[in-house]
Amino acid sequence: TIHASEGGQRDLFDAQGRKVPHVRERCTRIRKDYTNPNEYLRLAGVDLIKNRIDLCSHIGAKAMVLHMQLPFGMFRRSSSDMEDYYQQVYKSFDEVQPYAKAAGVKIALENLLFTPVEYELDKFERLFQRYDFDFLGLCYDSGHASIMCQDNYYLYLEKYHDRLCVTHLQDTDSVPREKLDDDVVVVQADAHRVPFTGVLDWQKIAYWVARAPLEMPADFEIGLKYNQSFESEKEEMDLLSDCHERALKFHQLVLNEKELL
Repeated sequence: TIHASEGGQRDLFDAQGRKVPHVRERCTRIRKDYTNPNEYLRLAGVDLIKNRIDLCSHIGAKAMVLHMQLPFGMFRRSSSDMEDYYQQVYKSFDEVQPYAKAAGVKIALENLLFTPVEYELDKFERLFQRYDFDFLGLCYDSGHASIMCQDNYYLYLEKYHDRLCVTHLQDTDSVPREKLDDDVVVVQADAHRVPFTGVLDWQKIAYWVARAPLEMPADFEIGLKYNQSFESEKEEMDLLSDCHERALKFHQLVLNEKELL
């Protein structure tokens, strides 16, 4: 699998100079955005998605992970603006769908940080009803879910495991519920740690992965050392070896679940 580009930089800086992901409102300065109300920028976003589908074809990837950042601040103020946003999304996906199907590449929508769960669920419900699984599926990011889905880390797996075609598996310590509105705290909590080191129950994740139409190995989205260099080649290889062992452990959990089906 590959990860598609969002088409531009969304980050802004607050009064303290902290980087703040600008995701609550429509970010009109993004140059290639398939959700944009500006038709030229929307079409540029469609072309960018098609470019990434071409990359999938070139390297033999079967799915492309796509972010759909929801301007939920706007949604809260205006239901008509929310519908206008989705009309742009529908227009773009209607144009991309035949191109993706002809290439044999699925688009996998990822569950994201920052967006409240009710809007993420609405997104998946709308799009999975409108488009079939030959075109559109789910990328489950376990780390994002462990932060945003405070009541149930496995919510998206339980509801949409029949759409699961890609995973971004990682572990975190989550955040206190009262900190979910602090975008800096949320993004810093997205730790991308190896499995079995945080709050997630990997047996539960294996249960749903085993029951999903996942035609490829589960993908892990792990950062070994953020913004740090390795002290030695041995340290790097030891960390990679640890990742491998944990991946094998999870893989065995999935195989055990499959035997029970």
